[in-house]
Amino acid sequence: MSEVSSSKTKPKKMIGRNIAVSLLIICIILVVGFSGAMVYYGMAIKDKDKIITDLTIEKNRLQTWLDENKTLLNETIAWLNGNVTYFMGQLNRYQYPLLGMNNLTVIDNRTNSDRPHLHVMGTVYNYGLKTAGFQGIVAITFEVRAYQADGSSAIQLPNATNILNIGVQSSINVDFDFPYNGTALTSWMIGTDFIVVI
Repeated sequence: MSEVSSSKTKPKKMIGRNIAVSLLIICIILVVGFSGAMVYYGMAIKDKDKIITDLTIEKNRLQTWLDENKTLLNETIAWLNGNVTYFMGQLNRYQYPLLGMNNLTVIDNRTNSDRPHLHVMGTVYNYGLKTAGFQGIVAITFEVRAYQADGSSAIQLPNATNILNIGVQSSINVDFDFPYNGTALTSWMIGTDFIVVI
């Protein structure tokens, strides 16, 4: 009887052992598969993290570039607005007579020692878009300063002379004498202020 019972337990032991070995193999396969999945997805996550980091760096670089370009464009806009203002002022300036001197000749004339004078000749041009004298009297003012050898001032005055009806883009020749007293002149300065509209 004991033989019979031992033969009956043997197959149960083998079946139990086969189940245990099968479960062990399944567990090993699951552990290896889980480990492989962990390694694979860990590497995939690291790759994705690197891509995210690279894209963040690129985004920051592009944002810096964009901000610098916005600053540059704002500076350019301000510069262009300044130019518009300047050129509008120039355009407005040319809406009126705009007088200028050219071919200025200055001579210390002492041919008559009782009446020495500084002789100023030249051409007055109207660069403006309206005739000088059209809406009133247009004057050119000469500021004359002349000095003698001892450093004293022989002539120091503004002298306004009216010049009428100088057409648009036209000119007129001028010839003025500025009398003075004393010795010959050693230096002089002729300045002009253009356009006095009265």
